Amino acid sequence: MVRFMEGCPGVSWKTVRFPGSKPMLHFSNSFYGVALRLLLLHAVIFCRVGGFDSDDRQALLSLREALRVPKGRLADWKGENCSEWTGVTCDFLSGRVTGLNLSAMQLSGSIPDRICRLEMLQTLDLSKNNISGVIPSCVGDLAKLETLCLHRNQVTGSIPTSLGSLRLLSTVNLQDNRITGHIPACIGNLTNLKFLSLSLNGISGEIPPTFGKLLNLTFCYMGNINLQGELPDWIGSLVSLQHLHLHNNYLVGKIPPSIAKLPNLLQLDLSGNALQGPVPDWGFPIVSLKLHSNRLSGTLPCFAQAAKSLQVLNLSNNSLTGGIPACISHLSMLTELNLSCNSFNLALPPTLLFSDNLVTLDLHSNQLPGRIPHRIAQTSESKGMVRLDLSYNRLTGHIAEEIGGLKWLQALFLSHNVLTGELPETIGDMMYLQVIDLSYNRLSGFLPVSLVQCFQLLQVKLSHNNISGAIRPDFGALATLQILDISNNQLSGEIPLPLAGCSKLEVVDLSWNNLVGRLPDAVSKWENLRVLSLGHNHFQGLLPDWILGFESLHMLDLSSNNFSGSLPLDVRLQADKSTFEQMGNKKGLHFEIVTAQLEGSQGQPNFDYLLRVTPGIDLSDNVLSGTIPSDLDRLKGLQYLNISYNQFTGLIPSSLGNVTSLESLDLSHNILSGQIPAELGNLSLLMDFNLSYNDFSGSIPQIKKLARFHDAFLGNPGLCNDALPDCSSGGPTEASGPGTRQMEDEGFLSLSAFGISALISFYLSILSIFSFQRARDYIIRPWKPLCAPT
Repeated sequence: MVRFMEGCPGVSWKTVRFPGSKPMLHFSNSFYGVALRLLLLHAVIFCRVGGFDSDDRQALLSLREALRVPKGRLADWKGENCSEWTGVTCDFLSGRVTGLNLSAMQLSGSIPDRICRLEMLQTLDLSKNNISGVIPSCVGDLAKLETLCLHRNQVTGSIPTSLGSLRLLSTVNLQDNRITGHIPACIGNLTNLKFLSLSLNGISGEIPPTFGKLLNLTFCYMGNINLQGELPDWIGSLVSLQHLHLHNNYLVGKIPPSIAKLPNLLQLDLSGNALQGPVPDWGFPIVSLKLHSNRLSGTLPCFAQAAKSLQVLNLSNNSLTGGIPACISHLSMLTELNLSCNSFNLALPPTLLFSDNLVTLDLHSNQLPGRIPHRIAQTSESKGMVRLDLSYNRLTGHIAEEIGGLKWLQALFLSHNVLTGELPETIGDMMYLQVIDLSYNRLSGFLPVSLVQCFQLLQVKLSHNNISGAIRPDFGALATLQILDISNNQLSGEIPLPLAGCSKLEVVDLSWNNLVGRLPDAVSKWENLRVLSLGHNHFQGLLPDWILGFESLHMLDLSSNNFSGSLPLDVRLQADKSTFEQMGNKKGLHFEIVTAQLEGSQGQPNFDYLLRVTPGIDLSDNVLSGTIPSDLDRLKGLQYLNISYNQFTGLIPSSLGNVTSLESLDLSHNILSGQIPAELGNLSLLMDFNLSYNDFSGSIPQIKKLARFHDAFLGNPGLCNDALPDCSSGGPTEASGPGTRQMEDEGFLSLSAFGISALISFYLSILSIFSFQRARDYIIRPWKPLCAPT
């Protein structure tokens, strides 16, 4: 006989007797009876699983109605089985809702008060949506709440004081919203709080003293808000703290010594404040210490207690002085050391030798004198330094052959020093090198052959040195090269044909050298060109048809050469501002490269660059002839056009007035003729304008925007306006009849005026040459954070 349960929750029993069997024992007062009762209880409980408290169910449905939910989301919020509702967790026995996780559901709208009806809620996660409005004050009624996550939304208003009544809260994440007001003192009542993030909000005021009661607080993130005042000394009582991030606020005063004695602190970020005083020497092991962009002073401690733990040390952009002690290299676990933008002014100790764990060493923008240590870091078979930046210092002497021992190096910045001698051939041993910047030194000799071995090179910047010889044809093997800047040197010879192999070149600056010959068709293979600067050399021959046809070109400078021929009809220039940044208020034709370090795969850095450029064309000081193409109006983003000191003839095309982005236009010292088109008055952004020394005639257009350029029309004897001879007869003509004597009487005055004008013109020409040179003093510099004044 078998007895079993039929249906649930109404329980009935049925007896089944098998043929030939005897009735089984009575179960009520036996072990089996107790077992069956337990089995029955289990069955009843099992039937309750998946049940749903009706009030909670209705509260959730009301929540869905209040929020704007994308079509298809939360479509399974129906039925009586809680386990089938997306993001909802219910208690096993009671059916009450204990968890609500609607993170990254693309929800919008505001949080309704009805959510507070979920009285047994322990976890509320509405993060990574587009929820707006304020946090309901009734949230204080959720007495069981342990986790509150509203980060990455558009929540406004202030933190409700009722939050302080939730004594079970252990996690509060309100990061990346629009919350304002002060941090309520009642937060100090949350004695179980372990994780708090208020970063990236509009919160202001001081840290309330009640924070001193948060003895369980382990992770505290309050960066990028508007905290003010001093760091309190009681912060040293938060003995459970492991991560403390208060960066990019308005904190002042000294760093309290007690913070350096927190026994469990692993990460401290106080960067981007106005903290003063010395850097404390840490009394306990710490892993990451970021105090950059403050006003800290004094000397650099050795951090002896953190010698086996410290991995990241960033003290850049402060006012630290003295020297960098050799003991700092005893930090054997260090992977990143950034002491840039300080006032260190003592030579690097020759015994300074970092371990092979160091990935980044950045000491740029100090006042370091003396020589670079021959060995600055160890290298193993599997790891070593990746980025070395000693630029913007006062370093002298040769670059040692031992530099090639840094075989894992990917970026080498030594620009803006006083380094001398030749480039060592051991540079070629750094086969993973992507960026090398040795510009603005006093290096001499030839370009090293071994540089070709650095087959991953992206950027080569050797400008403003005394390097001589020819550009090596071997460089054509650098197939990944994007930037080649060897301007302002003593290079000679022609552009080698094999350089066409550098098909990914985007920025090429060979200006201010002694290069000769014609432009080879190899240059036309650089299809990705954004900047081409060949000015101030001795190039000659016809201007190639393809020179103005590069699809991505932002800037072209061929000035001060001996190019001849006419302008190509296919004129293009890319001025899409999404591909570059403008130079700002700088006059003339400029470009600037800012190298950026990006995070690559497996934590290895990659290097890219940001281009700041004046979109423009400079063909001045050549022997070009012919007419100005009428389709220049296609260059809608052009800001700079200079074709002065050539032999152009014909009229100014009226279509030039459609290039309303022009800020500088120089057509002077040509043989242009005809009338000045009134359409040039459309160029409202002009800051520099020059049509002098041509053969223009007729009346100068009475346009207020052009009237302020007083010297723009000099040297055009056929031009007239109110201050010049009457234009009614088409300008000055040959004298005849009665007017002849009057012309003779005024001859001496005219001759005198001509002499004065000639002197002024000569002076202006000399002045323009010097300003012309300064306008082409292009800037190309390595990536580095701005050294803000302290």
